[in-house]
Amino acid sequence: MDVARELSQGAFPHPKNRREDYIILFLITLGLLSSSLFSPAYPADYPPVDIHRLIRNMAYNELTARAHPARYYRYVQQEETPQGSQTTLQIGTRQGTVGRLLQVNGKPPSLKQCRKGLGQLQRIAASTRLQQARLRSQQADMSRRESLFAAMPNAFLYHFEGIEKDTGWVRLQYDPNPKFRPTFHAAGVLQGLTGTLWVDPSSQRLVRINGTLVNTVTFGWGILAKLYPGGHFEMRQSRISDGTWQLTSLAVSFQGKLLLFRKLCVNIKDTFNSFEHVSNSLDVNEAAVLLERVHVHCEGQ
Repeated sequence: MDVARELSQGAFPHPKNRREDYIILFLITLGLLSSSLFSPAYPADYPPVDIHRLIRNMAYNELTARAHPARYYRYVQQEETPQGSQTTLQIGTRQGTVGRLLQVNGKPPSLKQCRKGLGQLQRIAASTRLQQARLRSQQADMSRRESLFAAMPNAFLYHFEGIEKDTGWVRLQYDPNPKFRPTFHAAGVLQGLTGTLWVDPSSQRLVRINGTLVNTVTFGWGILAKLYPGGHFEMRQSRISDGTWQLTSLAVSFQGKLLLFRKLCVNIKDTFNSFEHVSNSLDVNEAAVLLERVHVHCEGQ
């Protein structure tokens, strides 16, 4: 069993080069949850907001929610790229997430795509080695997140913009902190972003954030990757019916280079919906078996 190949493919087909794209996407998304360095002036009709504390608490809550989920869910993910769209059914567990392809460009997947997806699920369900490798990969991702969050208190400057009348969300403008000096490669992305975010003050959770890359950002002295100015992203989270906060949409558009010569173009829009709670004791093996049993109409059947 080629575990590395299975991990790179995931539990359902991905567009070409998605692994490199998601490395960049992962760094960008995490680089937004940081802390302010000063308290702004407030409009006279708004009560003072402790921005420093609010952002620190929000960042802590976001990290804690990802590291220690209160619940796990079955949900539908739709991904759109310039090459087309695909819809998958995902199941989250304490050992990671597995998925099954439901549609391609709004139509049933081909018989070949269905068979390939089922084969991947069956290998996951049958291989303890593959399950353990997936878990190690998830733990490595979490370690990188923690390193990024450790750098974030010094990464941005925040400006109070207002409070949304209908929701009470606090709206903040953020800009790179010129005094910030990253101590590891990934943190360099924090030096290039500016944008706006919204925080729910009652739960101290991130509701929405957008940003634009205003500086060229390099990884590994520009040898590993480079992102050009003008890239944009937007992420939204929502409180679902059971009271938990879930990622509901993510749109990313960036251009750059990988390994000096290879062009990098990330243009992805993901939406997440139809959340249904699953057992917290569910493991990857059981989730894969459940997905195998889901009826999927395949073209040609």
